[in-house]
Amino acid sequence: MPRVRFEPSGRTAEASPGETILDLAGHLSIPIESVCGGRGKCGRCRVIVRASSLPISPEDAKFLSEEELDQGVRLACRFKIVEDTEVETLGGFSTGEQIILQESSSHAIIDPLVRAIDITLRPPTLLNPLSDHERLETALLSELEGKRLHIPHSLLAKLPSLLKDESFTLVLRHNELLDIFPRGSKRPLGAAIDVGTTTVVAYLIDLQTGAVLAVNSAMNPQIRHGDDVISRITYTMEKKEGVRTLQHLIAGCISDLVAKDAAAI
Repeated sequence: MPRVRFEPSGRTAEASPGETILDLAGHLSIPIESVCGGRGKCGRCRVIVRASSLPISPEDAKFLSEEELDQGVRLACRFKIVEDTEVETLGGFSTGEQIILQESSSHAIIDPLVRAIDITLRPPTLLNPLSDHERLETALLSELEGKRLHIPHSLLAKLPSLLKDESFTLVLRHNELLDIFPRGSKRPLGAAIDVGTTTVVAYLIDLQTGAVLAVNSAMNPQIRHGDDVISRITYTMEKKEGVRTLQHLIAGCISDLVAKDAAAI
């Protein structure tokens, strides 16, 4: 298979038969602007191509000047890779950190789905020989509102060692126990994600106080498949793996941002 080298990043990769420069760049997370999602409608995915054969597509002729064509400029979405090729991406497009509002004077009362509850448990006695599950359920009567406490088996097996002390913090989602740890040793955190057409922002929030502990942002990587929602919908309709591709891009972006938030505290 033909090999492609991207400059100025220096990254190289093998191209599949019929793969375009834009598709290959997307797989490598190399940013190339494409407002129309690679349909040859916007003329903005311009790159400089160095290869022995430089065919000119109808879209190239429409959007590029004769001088640009002579310099090897082509539209990345139209150029299919058939031989070893060097591609120079042009400046002006970045998926890096975006400038966002990080402070606000507004305040909100939070009511998260995941709650942290401090409790004190008395050890079982001969007169009160309750199991660990029953002791927790009894201590949480008001929180459970008549429902049974659900404890995953992985956590249930650890209860005897986790309940050595008397004071704990329980992390609940409705009537499901998610975690248990000594009081004051940890704090439950949540991530609020703002997925915009252009920018993705991840806020790390203390679920007990509502304080924003860290904020990070990045350009939405889905932008390489369309500058607006309609273009991205069109991309998913025209590409067999379009939905999976867009989902993978945004999930990876969110994971990276949350990891940065966690590293900042």
